[in-house]
Amino acid sequence: MSGTIEEHSSAQIAHVLFVDIVGYSQESTPNQSRLVGELNRHVEASPTYQAVRAKSGLLALPTGDGLALIFFHDVEGPARVASEIAAPLQQAGVPIRMGIHSGLVQKQTDIAGRDNYAGEGLNTAQRVMDLADPGHILMTSQHANWLRQFDHWSASVVELGEGVAKHGQKIQVCALTSGD
Repeated sequence: MSGTIEEHSSAQIAHVLFVDIVGYSQESTPNQSRLVGELNRHVEASPTYQAVRAKSGLLALPTGDGLALIFFHDVEGPARVASEIAAPLQQAGVPIRMGIHSGLVQKQTDIAGRDNYAGEGLNTAQRVMDLADPGHILMTSQHANWLRQFDHWSASVVELGEGVAKHGQKIQVCALTSGD
Protein backbone atom coordinates (compact mmCIF):
# COMPACT_ATOMS: atom_id res chain seq x y z
CA MET A 1 0.00 0.00 0.00
CA SER A 2 3.02 2.33 0.21
CA GLY A 3 1.09 5.56 0.55
CA THR A 4 -1.18 5.19 -2.48
CA ILE A 5 -4.93 5.01 -2.34
CA GLU A 6 -6.06 1.50 -3.15
CA GLU A 7 -9.17 1.22 -5.29
CA HIS A 8 -11.88 -0.94 -3.84
CA SER A 9 -13.97 -3.31 -5.87
CA SER A 10 -17.51 -2.38 -6.74
CA ALA A 11 -20.32 -3.47 -4.47
CA GLN A 12 -22.11 -6.72 -5.23
CA ILE A 13 -25.09 -8.63 -3.89
CA ALA A 14 -24.19 -11.43 -1.52
CA HIS A 15 -26.20 -13.78 0.64
CA VAL A 16 -25.02 -13.68 4.26
CA LEU A 17 -25.44 -16.05 7.20
CA PHE A 18 -24.42 -14.50 10.54
CA VAL A 19 -24.01 -16.93 13.48
CA ASP A 20 -23.51 -15.92 17.10
CA ILE A 21 -22.78 -18.03 20.18
CA VAL A 22 -25.28 -16.85 22.80
CA GLY A 23 -23.71 -15.92 26.14
CA TYR A 24 -20.18 -16.27 24.77
CA SER A 25 -18.67 -13.39 26.75
CA GLN A 26 -19.94 -14.86 30.03
CA GLU A 27 -18.05 -18.11 29.49
CA SER A 28 -14.55 -18.88 30.78
CA THR A 29 -11.71 -18.49 28.30
CA PRO A 30 -11.24 -22.26 27.88
CA ASN A 31 -14.97 -22.74 27.33
CA GLN A 32 -15.04 -19.89 24.79
CA SER A 33 -12.34 -21.73 22.86
CA ARG A 34 -14.31 -24.99 23.06
CA LEU A 35 -17.53 -23.32 21.86
CA VAL A 36 -15.85 -21.65 18.88
CA GLY A 37 -14.11 -24.93 18.05
CA GLU A 38 -17.45 -26.78 18.07
CA LEU A 39 -19.07 -24.11 15.91
CA ASN A 40 -16.22 -24.20 13.39
CA ARG A 41 -16.20 -28.00 13.32
CA HIS A 42 -19.92 -28.23 12.57
CA VAL A 43 -19.86 -25.50 9.94
CA GLU A 44 -16.87 -27.14 8.22
CA ALA A 45 -18.75 -30.47 8.26
CA SER A 46 -21.78 -28.94 6.54
CA PRO A 47 -22.14 -30.46 3.06
CA THR A 48 -23.27 -27.11 1.64
CA TYR A 49 -20.31 -25.28 3.18
CA GLN A 50 -17.91 -27.83 1.72
CA ALA A 51 -19.47 -27.77 -1.75
CA VAL A 52 -19.72 -23.98 -2.08
CA ARG A 53 -16.25 -23.42 -0.60
CA ALA A 54 -14.76 -25.87 -3.12
CA LYS A 55 -16.20 -23.70 -5.91
CA SER A 56 -14.68 -20.55 -4.34
CA GLY A 57 -18.13 -19.03 -3.94
CA LEU A 58 -17.89 -18.47 -0.20
CA LEU A 59 -15.94 -16.41 2.30
CA ALA A 60 -15.94 -17.27 6.00
CA LEU A 61 -15.23 -14.43 8.42
CA PRO A 62 -14.60 -15.01 12.14
CA THR A 63 -16.38 -12.53 14.42
CA GLY A 64 -14.91 -13.54 17.77
CA ASP A 65 -18.14 -14.96 19.19
CA GLY A 66 -19.32 -16.53 15.95
CA LEU A 67 -18.89 -16.15 12.23
CA ALA A 68 -20.29 -14.73 9.04
CA LEU A 69 -20.53 -16.74 5.84
CA ILE A 70 -20.77 -14.71 2.65
CA PHE A 71 -22.19 -16.62 -0.31
CA PHE A 72 -21.52 -14.90 -3.62
CA HIS A 73 -23.49 -17.11 -6.04
CA ASP A 74 -25.89 -19.20 -3.96
CA VAL A 75 -29.09 -17.64 -2.60
CA GLU A 76 -30.04 -20.92 -0.87
CA GLY A 77 -26.60 -21.42 0.71
CA PRO A 78 -27.21 -19.53 3.97
CA ALA A 79 -30.51 -21.36 4.66
CA ARG A 80 -29.01 -24.75 3.81
CA VAL A 81 -25.99 -24.27 6.10
CA ALA A 82 -28.19 -22.89 8.89
CA SER A 83 -30.46 -25.93 8.60
CA GLU A 84 -27.51 -28.34 8.49
CA ILE A 85 -25.80 -26.96 11.62
CA ALA A 86 -28.75 -26.05 13.89
CA ALA A 87 -29.54 -29.48 15.38
CA PRO A 88 -25.93 -30.75 15.69
CA LEU A 89 -24.88 -27.57 17.50
CA GLN A 90 -27.86 -27.81 19.82
CA GLN A 91 -26.95 -31.43 20.60
CA ALA A 92 -23.33 -30.36 21.24
CA GLY A 93 -24.54 -27.78 23.77
CA VAL A 94 -23.57 -24.73 21.69
CA PRO A 95 -26.32 -22.11 22.04
CA ILE A 96 -26.52 -20.14 18.79
CA ARG A 97 -28.75 -17.70 16.99
CA MET A 98 -28.60 -16.98 13.27
CA GLY A 99 -29.53 -14.21 10.87
CA ILE A 100 -29.76 -14.26 7.06
CA HIS A 101 -29.92 -11.37 4.60
CA SER A 102 -29.15 -10.70 0.95
CA GLY A 103 -27.61 -7.32 0.35
CA LEU A 104 -24.68 -5.28 -0.86
CA VAL A 105 -21.13 -6.06 0.21
CA GLN A 106 -17.87 -4.55 -0.90
CA LYS A 107 -14.39 -6.01 -0.74
CA GLN A 108 -11.88 -4.32 1.55
CA THR A 109 -8.45 -5.08 2.90
CA ASP A 110 -8.26 -5.46 6.68
CA ILE A 111 -5.47 -4.25 8.95
CA ALA A 112 -3.60 -7.56 8.51
CA GLY A 113 -3.69 -7.24 4.71
CA ARG A 114 -6.33 -9.96 4.23
CA ASP A 115 -9.44 -9.77 2.08
CA ASN A 116 -12.48 -8.73 4.05
CA TYR A 117 -15.94 -7.42 3.24
CA ALA A 118 -18.18 -4.71 4.62
CA GLY A 119 -21.52 -3.22 3.72
CA GLU A 120 -25.25 -3.28 4.20
CA GLY A 121 -25.47 -7.03 3.48
CA LEU A 122 -23.34 -7.90 6.50
CA ASN A 123 -24.74 -5.15 8.72
CA THR A 124 -28.36 -6.19 8.17
CA ALA A 125 -27.61 -9.91 8.57
CA GLN A 126 -26.06 -9.11 11.94
CA ARG A 127 -28.99 -6.88 12.94
CA VAL A 128 -31.57 -9.55 12.12
CA MET A 129 -29.47 -12.11 14.04
CA ASP A 130 -29.48 -9.73 17.03
CA LEU A 131 -33.29 -9.96 17.03
CA ALA A 132 -33.16 -13.76 17.35
CA ASP A 133 -33.49 -15.78 20.53
CA PRO A 134 -31.24 -18.80 21.12
CA GLY A 135 -32.01 -21.53 18.59
CA HIS A 136 -33.73 -19.22 16.11
CA ILE A 137 -32.89 -18.74 12.46
CA LEU A 138 -34.27 -15.38 11.35
CA MET A 139 -34.06 -13.71 7.96
CA THR A 140 -35.11 -10.50 6.34
CA SER A 141 -38.27 -10.54 4.26
CA GLN A 142 -36.08 -9.61 1.29
CA HIS A 143 -34.14 -12.87 1.55
CA ALA A 144 -37.31 -14.78 2.43
CA ASN A 145 -38.99 -13.59 -0.77
CA TRP A 146 -36.13 -15.01 -2.83
CA LEU A 147 -36.05 -18.26 -0.83
CA ARG A 148 -39.80 -18.75 -1.33
CA GLN A 149 -39.16 -18.95 -5.08
CA PHE A 150 -37.90 -22.48 -4.40
CA ASP A 151 -40.80 -24.84 -3.72
CA HIS A 152 -38.90 -26.87 -1.12
CA TRP A 153 -38.36 -23.77 1.09
CA SER A 154 -41.75 -22.05 0.89
CA ALA A 155 -43.36 -24.01 3.76
CA SER A 156 -40.32 -23.41 6.00
CA VAL A 157 -40.48 -19.61 5.86
CA VAL A 158 -42.80 -17.99 8.42
CA GLU A 159 -43.58 -14.24 8.58
CA LEU A 160 -42.98 -12.79 12.04
CA GLY A 161 -43.47 -9.05 11.52
CA GLU A 162 -41.35 -5.99 12.08
CA GLY A 163 -38.38 -5.83 14.42
CA VAL A 164 -36.47 -2.75 15.49
CA ALA A 165 -32.70 -3.19 15.45
CA LYS A 166 -29.71 -1.04 16.28
CA HIS A 167 -30.00 2.65 15.34
CA GLY A 168 -33.79 2.24 15.06
CA GLN A 169 -33.52 0.22 11.84
CA LYS A 170 -36.89 -1.40 11.10
CA ILE A 171 -36.61 -4.87 9.59
CA GLN A 172 -39.38 -7.11 8.29
CA VAL A 173 -38.43 -10.46 9.81
CA CYS A 174 -39.24 -14.06 8.90
CA ALA A 175 -38.21 -17.29 10.60
CA LEU A 176 -36.78 -20.38 8.97
CA THR A 177 -38.45 -23.40 10.57
CA SER A 178 -37.95 -27.11 10.29
CA GLY A 179 -41.68 -27.74 10.09
CA ASP A 180 -42.07 -28.68 13.76
